[in-house]
Amino acid sequence: PPAAPAAAAAVEAAPGPAAAAAPAEAAIEEGMAVVRSPMVGTFYCAPEPGAQPFVREGQRVQADTVVCIIEVMKLMNSITAGQAGVVRRVLAGDSQAVEFGEALMVIDPQG
Repeated sequence: PPAAPAAAAAVEAAPGPAAAAAPAEAAIEEGMAVVRSPMVGTFYCAPEPGAQPFVREGQRVQADTVVCIIEVMKLMNSITAGQAGVVRRVLAGDSQAVEFGEALMVIDPQG
């Protein structure tokens, strides 16, 4: 299959295919959607320092809602929710280094 665009985050049903899930992922409830990092980089929850975050826990989002930015070599990549629902948990910390496929946030599609 063709590669997904960098701006589209990988979304899948929990708990995910990873055999050795990270501790934060171990508590993801059944049926939740997980927004995963489509690349290695730095996670930012807001468009610039001091600005309001793109989303907060408890906020309703649409599939095309920008939920964060992943910076890679000074390029800012907007990551969308990929799933409509309510943001239940933000797992990555602002300015935190993230790996490809790492869970960034949990969305409740039923919310």
